[in-house]
Amino acid sequence: MVASIAVAVSGGKARLHRGAFLVAQGVVGCLIGHGVPAPALGEIAANWPLLIGPIAAITLASSLLGRAIARTGVLPATTAVWGSSPGAAAAMTLMSQSYGATSASSPLCNTPAS
Repeated sequence: MVASIAVAVSGGKARLHRGAFLVAQGVVGCLIGHGVPAPALGEIAANWPLLIGPIAAITLASSLLGRAIARTGVLPATTAVWGSSPGAAAAMTLMSQSYGATSASSPLCNTPAS
């Protein structure tokens, strides 16, 4: 993220071929899939409400927060909406650029305070 901020502040633009990005995302997905043991899938299926409930709650809360930030004008609307999206910072940054959000500030909205 520090390198991304440095490039943005210096006026540069980081460009990545869409095919390379999709291949990289596919490799990460395969690595995650390979790390999940088969017996765990049965446990996940048996306890799916415990997984879906918090995911739905977090998604709803972040959507409402993004809408509130956009309506108050604290941040530009697209930056507020995409910046409050939970997780997936790389994908969120690329999607936010497609919708006109500030690519430098969208990931910072999603960074937890230390």
